[in-house]
Amino acid sequence: MLRLLATGAVLGGGWWWSHPNVYEEVGGEFRARPDAIVPVYVDMIPMPQDQPVSIIDATAQVEIFGEAQTAVLLCRNAEIGIVYENVEHHCTSGLRGAHSEHWDQVVLRITPEAPDTVVVVDGVKLTYSTGMQRGTQLTGSAGVIVFPPDQP
Repeated sequence: MLRLLATGAVLGGGWWWSHPNVYEEVGGEFRARPDAIVPVYVDMIPMPQDQPVSIIDATAQVEIFGEAQTAVLLCRNAEIGIVYENVEHHCTSGLRGAHSEHWDQVVLRITPEAPDTVVVVDGVKLTYSTGMQRGTQLTGSAGVIVFPPDQP
């Protein structure tokens, strides 16, 4: 019986250690239809202010119909929702070891490489540590970005 309790404690502690839940689950929806083939910047989530978080890795969860590139950025004082202008002077794409006290938002940049491209966003997969926990969580917003056809 003692062996069973010890095994349960080890498994429960391992699960707790690898499953932080600082961020909300994927929620909220957005739609964007820019008039030109320009990069689109979408605020995925604010960084928590009540506890320190170190971002280890971030991957956009997207499905691309056409041609586009995506990047996850950490931004300070960008205060964006969805914008079609460059906000990268507020941002960095170097995520390793980025602490939450240095960043306000996790932002997804979608750069189309062809007209008529559609990008379906299902959030951002963040690997991070906070306190004694380290793990991966799917968070952010879900939505669709439709880029226009080729302009004559």
